[in-house]
Order: sequence, then C-alpha cells, then structure tokens
Amino acid sequence: MLKTCSRCGKSEEQCRCTVQTGNSGSADGFGAGAAGGLRPGAGTGAGAGAGVGNNAASGSVPKTGAGVSSNAAPGLSSSSSSVAKMLEFWKDPASEEEDGQLQPGDLISHQYQIMRCLGSGGMSTVYQARDLTSEEVLAIKMLNSEISLDDEARKRFEREVLSMSRLRHENLLAMKGYGQTPQGHTFFVMEYLTGRSLATELIRKGPLEPRRACGIFLQVCAGMAHVHEAGIIHRDLKPGNIYLVGQDGVDRVKVLDFGIAKMEVNLEGHNNTLTQVGQVLGSPRYMSPEQCTGMKLDSRSDIYSLGCVMYQALTGQTPFNGENALNILFKQVNERPPAFSVVTAQPLIPPVLEAIIMRALAKSPNDRHPTMSALAEELQRFLDSSN
Repeated sequence: MLKTCSRCGKSEEQCRCTVQTGNSGSADGFGAGAAGGLRPGAGTGAGAGAGVGNNAASGSVPKTGAGVSSNAAPGLSSSSSSVAKMLEFWKDPASEEEDGQLQPGDLISHQYQIMRCLGSGGMSTVYQARDLTSEEVLAIKMLNSEISLDDEARKRFEREVLSMSRLRHENLLAMKGYGQTPQGHTFFVMEYLTGRSLATELIRKGPLEPRRACGIFLQVCAGMAHVHEAGIIHRDLKPGNIYLVGQDGVDRVKVLDFGIAKMEVNLEGHNNTLTQVGQVLGSPRYMSPEQCTGMKLDSRSDIYSLGCVMYQALTGQTPFNGENALNILFKQVNERPPAFSVVTAQPLIPPVLEAIIMRALAKSPNDRHPTMSALAEELQRFLDSSN
C-alpha cells in the first residue's frame, strides 16, 4: 500500500514536511539564541534567536504559510548586491504551501516551528517560534500580506534587515537571519527576550527613581553610540522601543525596532534616498524639531528623542502633549519643555540631572550633546557625584 503523510496527504516520495513535531510553548517577551547558517538552494538553515512578546512587538509579519528559506545575519556584508537580490537567491523552491495565516505548528524553512503570534501592526506580524535543530526559542518578523506588494513598504522592511544586520551590541536586539517565503514575503529572525518595555514599566510603576533611570539611560546611550558609529539614525526612540530584560532587580536594556531607521550611507557608499527630506516619520511625542519639519537629520535627532524619554521616565509625562499629532508637532518645534517642577511634585529629581536632560532637549542640534557618548559622560558624572 502507498503510504501518505498525515500532514500534507502526499506520498512519502513527494512529502517535504520533514519535521512536524514540537511542543507549542508560551513565553512573554524576547529571548536569546545563537545564529546559524543555510545552504544555498536547500532552504533548511540552522539558526536560533529570539522572539517578541508583551509590548515588544512594534512591527508585524506577513501572513504566510510554511516553507520559507532563510539566511544567517552574520553572513551579510557590505556588497553591492541589494537585499532583494539576496532574498531572491535564498528562496526555497521545494515548498508548495499555500499563502495563509501562520498557525501554531506551521514550519518556516523546514526549520522554524511557529508557536504563537506575538503581535501585529500595520507593517508586519511577529511570531514566537522554535528552532527545531537547537530547540532555541526565537522571534520571526514578517511583512504583512496586504502591503507586501507596496514597493516602498517592502524597501523599508528590507532596510530594517540591513540596519539590524550591521549592528552587534549587547544593548541592541540581535538579528539572527533573514529570508523570503515562496510567496514573496520578506521575514527576519530575531533573538527572543523575556521582559517588558520601558513603556510598560512606567505604566505599572510610575516615574523611575533617578539613579535607576540613569542606569537605563547609560545602556541606551551605549547601544545608540554603536548605531550612530555604523552610520544609522534610529528616528523612533521611545519607551516602547526600549526593552528591559534584567532579572533580580538589575536592568539589562535592549533597543528595538529599526523599521524607520535611516542609513546615512548605503551599501554602495552613496547617499540614501529612500527617505527624502520633507518626509515626516516617527512618534510625535518623541520627535526632534528637525524631524517634525522634515529637515535633514543626524545622530543628534536621536539625542533629542532620548531626552523626551528621559523627561518622561523621571516626571511621568512627555515634554509636550496635545489634542492631536499636529498640535504636538507644533509644540516640539516652537515651545520650551516645562520645568520639572511644573509637571511633577516629586522633589527627588536633582537640578543637575534636569539640566542634562534639558540640554538634550535643546531646539537647535548644535546646543545638544554632540554624541551619545558625550551624553553618557554627563550622566555618569552625575551618578558618581551622587554616591
């Protein structure tokens, strides 16, 4: 009698399910894993990483079926080949799965087994998955089906892959690999972290004690200094993109989500033109004046955004609020942030620390700290003097 696969109904000779087992786990947050590689044309790469969970999934993934090939992030290089060409090279020709919503148990690249959906947004969906070779838990972020045909959206997603592939720092979310489904949906694999975002922490516990806050800010500065050295501007620093993964009362920080990051120089060494001067992207409560008006940005725009985060972490309020986004953007450009004493009754915020944050919030980039490292030095001096 001809034997058939219980999963796909095909004969044993035609079946390509290979692995169909594995327990469906449940864990909140992101978690870590080791990178792996893939063999060209095989569509069976070994990789482990992490996934996204509570308040961490700020992106979304396309709703696709199993059978996706992937490539290991460490293999990316500054070659002249575009991400799109690399992704085309790694397509898995063996898979015949139909396009559809990923469900627990579905396989990607015959290697990653979906455990659950962690979050979905306008651009992408993030799934928790398990590497069937290493048993590591990871996260897979995939471009949503409904916008996968949008050329600019796809380029932004691919740029996030490029941005993350160039970054290796303990305070940045690590990318473990990338690929494309047979249906054409781009995805990448991330480390999985267990914890909560700074946004969630502020909602649950309110403003932070100054010394703890500075410990978090110093780690953000360290990660962002590495980002800026790579020629990348984040452009969306906010509490939701700062993740706390520490245990035993010790905060360990990861900066997330480079979906709208801007590379000052692209792989060929020319000016990056995907984001034109005049475009306004970001979160209004954390955008620099120059970002609000669509002007040319440099790394000091991220310093302003971190200033907004620091202000909120200590006072419980963002520097500027309003009835709508336009009202907030107007204030970012034209008004000075209120003094701490105006927005909070807490007497424990030292004036020296307030002055550091207000400098980061200067309207002119020339009046801010010149680099993230310079901001970190001031924060460290404050901590040393307050012992």
